[in-house]
Amino acid sequence: MPASSSRPVRRLFAYGLGLVLLCGAPGYYWITHNQAQATSGAPALSVSRGDIQDNITALGTLQPLDYVDVGVQVSGQLQKLHVQLGDQVEEGQLLAEIDPTLFEAKVVASEAQLKNQRAQLKERQAQHRLAELQLARQRACSGSRPPARRAWRPPRRRSRSPPRRSRRWRRRSPRPTPPSRKTRPTCSTPRSMRR
Repeated sequence: MPASSSRPVRRLFAYGLGLVLLCGAPGYYWITHNQAQATSGAPALSVSRGDIQDNITALGTLQPLDYVDVGVQVSGQLQKLHVQLGDQVEEGQLLAEIDPTLFEAKVVASEAQLKNQRAQLKERQAQHRLAELQLARQRACSGSRPPARRAWRPPRRRSRSPPRRSRRWRRRSPRPTPPSRKTRPTCSTPRSMRR
């Protein structure tokens, strides 16, 4: 029985040895052949000085050294842009122009309003001058001083007792109204009003 159990082991050993020889022979040939070519056919180069370039490709974010916030005093649509993205700028350099159409319209409207206000001022000054002249005329007509004003009081009523036997009540008359101001008769025109 020992002879029968050694047979499969011998066969397995023979197959393994054949497989190693079958795979190892081409590998041995390839290694020895490449070493022979490397030693015999090495190119000869002359030594010289030069720059060594090493390019690196990487992903990341770039951040500038300084951030500068640019602000404007007015807002509007840009009419012209004087710089491009990435250009270096200096302090005081013109970067962009804003469309002045809206602002010019506001200036024209403000100037028209100013003219209107000036015209109203002249009208009020003329009214003031006219009132001064009328006052001077009335003072000249009335004398040296203006008349004293008295507070108007309605006349007093006498107390009446209602009739005792009459059921009708008398309708009371309404309270008298204050007298209207009467204008004084015109007098001659003062010299300041004559032209």
